[in-house]
This record gives sequence, structure tokens and C-alpha cells, in this order.
Amino acid sequence: MKNQQPQKRILQVIRNLFELKIAKENLIKTYQENPQLYKSVTQNLKEKIDLEKSDIVALDVDLENLKTAYENKDFDKINLIDEQILKEQERVNWELKEITLKNR
Repeated sequence: MKNQQPQKRILQVIRNLFELKIAKENLIKTYQENPQLYKSVTQNLKEKIDLEKSDIVALDVDLENLKTAYENKDFDKINLIDEQILKEQERVNWELKEITLKNR
């Protein structure tokens, strides 16, 4: 995927970013609707939701960074941002899957 044409590559990274944003919004909504599903010993649910919301705001910064990296043809930076997005997406998707399993 890293050897794609620059325009296709940046569009893929932006798509990943928006998919992550949607996943985080779904996670927040799920916790707000089913607070009993949140059982972390490290923080309370309000802190968790606030953290996820601030992460969503931070994704806008990633979008700006992507734009700058693309304009500067800094493909290493684009790939780094994408790796971070995909890692976070994996965490959020795992958490959503865990919630689904607990909710059965």
C-alpha cells in the first residue's frame, strides 16, 4: 500500500482517518448508551469519554499534518501518520468487539 501513487495514497490515509473518527464516535455513543459496559480500573467512564472526544479533536490536527506532509511531498511522514491511525483504529475496533461480546 505504501508504494501507491501519491494522490491515491493520501486519499487512503484520509479515508483511514475518517473511519477512525467514526469508530471513536461509535465507541463514545455505545458507552453513553450502555455505561454498565465500561469496566476499566484505571479511569472512570466520564474520563474515558472525555479522552476519546479529545482524540477525535486531535484527528483534525492529523488531517492538517497530512495536508502539510502531502504539500511537502513528505511520504515518510504520511506513512507514519497512517501507521498511528491504523494502530489506534485496531484498538478502537478491539474495544467495540469486546463490548459486543459482553453485551450478548
